[in-house]
Amino acid sequence: MAENKVQDFQRKVWDAANLMRSAGLNTLDYIEHFTYFLFLKLLDDRERQQEQVDPTYRTRLGDDRWRFCHWFQHEPDLPWFISQQLFPYLAQLPNRPGVDNSDLRMIFADAYLLLREPEALRRVLSIVQTINLEDYEFDIKGQVYEFLLAKMANEAGQLGQFFTSRHLIDLMVSLVDPQVGEAVYDPASGTGGFLIRTYGHLHDALMRNAPDDTEKLRFLRQETIFGRELSPRAHKLGVMNMILHGDGHSHLTCGDSLSAGAQEPDRYDVILTNPPFGSVTVPRQDLADFPVRTRNPESLFLQHIMLSLKPGGRAAMIVPEGLLFRDGAERKIRQRLLKDFTVDAIISLPAGIFLPYTSVKADILIFRKGGPTQRVWFFEVRNDGFELTAARRPITGRNDLDVLREQWATKPEAEQSWWVDAKRVAQTNCVLSASRYTPSRAKPGPYPWVPMSKLLRRHQEWITINDSELYKRATVKLHGGGVVFRDTVYGHQIRTKRQQVARSGQVLVAEIDAKSGAFGVIPPELDGAIVGSHYFLYDVVSPDVLTEYLELALSHESLEEEIKSYVRGSTNYASIRPNDFLALSIPLPPMGKQQEIVARLQAARAAVDQAKKHAELIHHEVEMDIFGTYETDQEDGAGTA
Repeated sequence: MAENKVQDFQRKVWDAANLMRSAGLNTLDYIEHFTYFLFLKLLDDRERQQEQVDPTYRTRLGDDRWRFCHWFQHEPDLPWFISQQLFPYLAQLPNRPGVDNSDLRMIFADAYLLLREPEALRRVLSIVQTINLEDYEFDIKGQVYEFLLAKMANEAGQLGQFFTSRHLIDLMVSLVDPQVGEAVYDPASGTGGFLIRTYGHLHDALMRNAPDDTEKLRFLRQETIFGRELSPRAHKLGVMNMILHGDGHSHLTCGDSLSAGAQEPDRYDVILTNPPFGSVTVPRQDLADFPVRTRNPESLFLQHIMLSLKPGGRAAMIVPEGLLFRDGAERKIRQRLLKDFTVDAIISLPAGIFLPYTSVKADILIFRKGGPTQRVWFFEVRNDGFELTAARRPITGRNDLDVLREQWATKPEAEQSWWVDAKRVAQTNCVLSASRYTPSRAKPGPYPWVPMSKLLRRHQEWITINDSELYKRATVKLHGGGVVFRDTVYGHQIRTKRQQVARSGQVLVAEIDAKSGAFGVIPPELDGAIVGSHYFLYDVVSPDVLTEYLELALSHESLEEEIKSYVRGSTNYASIRPNDFLALSIPLPPMGKQQEIVARLQAARAAVDQAKKHAELIHHEVEMDIFGTYETDQEDGAGTA
């Protein structure tokens, strides 16, 4: 029955959206317009309920002509009435005795109507008229509104920054478990996803345990939910979203959580958020004076959250992986986090979990105010219940989020979870990336994983370039593409005169591009080639590994993923150190198995080469059958173009 309600509601919502899209509205415009109309319909429904309870009730709008049921039925020119009469009136609606209309003034300030085609507007409003939100449970409204936001974020891309998938929000809310009476805050509230799910979580608990406690219900609606959003448009959607779901919008404000005036130390019991992150930097003007100076938004939001939590308060925050391993300002923030807070868990999310909006690798950071941290629990999510593609189609059956919920209370060491002592974390520049500490037992495959330090040794052979000599240069392709010929140049064309000599069979690693899989084995034809100082060279010193097998292992994506946790420095110049590469590990089969693998690969390559030669021969024979030989053509005077 509930499923039918969801589908019916979704159909109506999407039918209205399609009408507005056909009339020329872009994605953000038609979600805003639909929410306006739905909000006005809900307001009218609630007023009719009030009238049934109290016949003396008078509309908060001052006159019935402003109510949805009246103007939809009686106004002949709806586009003119809504744009020139209704929206301006609501934007200046005064308070009345016992009624605060500031929410309406805020919502309809600067509201404008783009849907000016009369028939399309009337058809959209006809759909809205059939929706009675009071008939739908809280969870159904949540599913449908998320459906609308997700579809539109998918289309426009521009709404993706305000949208966090519901299954991740629900996970974070359940793990942090806000309690009735606590103040809950989202400093980047967007369209209200975290706060709405938190409100539903607390409302359900209240209805189970104290359904008749009117004071607790009042506190929940008016003193529990706090949020701040920089984008006026997203903030407006968030307020309407909260009202459509029940209430709790009283303390949602439009503003900058990173500004000096927004800092309230020791203010909130619970903070849940997915703040903006990526390449955007925050301008310095009016920025709060945080302990660690940086312009990375995720680093600033983390410091804001650390300041805003009450002692004993807890937070769950989605962060980009870089915040957990970058050097400089981020390392200083992590040091303070481990010293003054208790990091309860790092939940490693798979790359692609935020597709199609971004492919950035992210994690959930969960911590409490009060430290120091003694040890950190890591959990690796591999299957979140959806395909890791742009389509994000559901995967049936149990997934890792189900396992995480089951393990949360006890936090055991298991196949995808492990503990790391804080002292060990401190010894690795306070890196908190799960991949840095993945135990060998958790590595997949039938063979033991061996660190590179047991197989390789750093090698440095430097020469001074002679301007008159000719030099062969090597480079390494990204993403396991291997070492390849770059060019041949004279010494006077090489700016840096101190270069390294590479030898056949050595491992070559690019200092900066290692994070993108730029490492491989020097092939025989590049023996003696030169590389610059931003490359590391290693000799293979272990008799337990074949160079040909090592070349195969280096091309696997697992190494590229693992090396990212060692990267330090700013985004454009983030790099690794020579010993970082030696800390990586690869599966090492017995020598006989390595030989078998290499033989199979060599046979396959030989077969490919033979097939190419055969194809070239056939191609040549076909040309001869059709055009004759090249020499004959020349003798006949045919020539070439």
